[in-house]
Amino acid sequence: MLQVTTGALILSVCKHNYDNTRTGGSTMAGTNSGNATATAATQQETQTFAFIAMTCLFFFWGFITVLNDILIPFLKESFDLTYFQAMLVQFCFFGAYFIVSPFAGKLIDKVGF
Repeated sequence: MLQVTTGALILSVCKHNYDNTRTGGSTMAGTNSGNATATAATQQETQTFAFIAMTCLFFFWGFITVLNDILIPFLKESFDLTYFQAMLVQFCFFGAYFIVSPFAGKLIDKVGF
């Protein structure tokens, strides 16, 4: 559940920083140099951070999703689970996205995107 809200929060922060640098604003409170070179450098840093953060999160989520598929046979053997019970691991994992998405949407509406 934390994964979805963390991703939504990072997306909103990156979008906010990108919008501020596009309009000539600053990404830090209270600093506005007005220098076009400094703004371009800040925009490049913001875009680089956003790209690295999203790339890392993408691979973390992918790795965790793949681990579910690997863990199911081990859980099935270790706990003498039926196939249905073992598949509940997948159901709960992906069901969490369904349950958390309305709350993440409200967070995005509140914080802004």
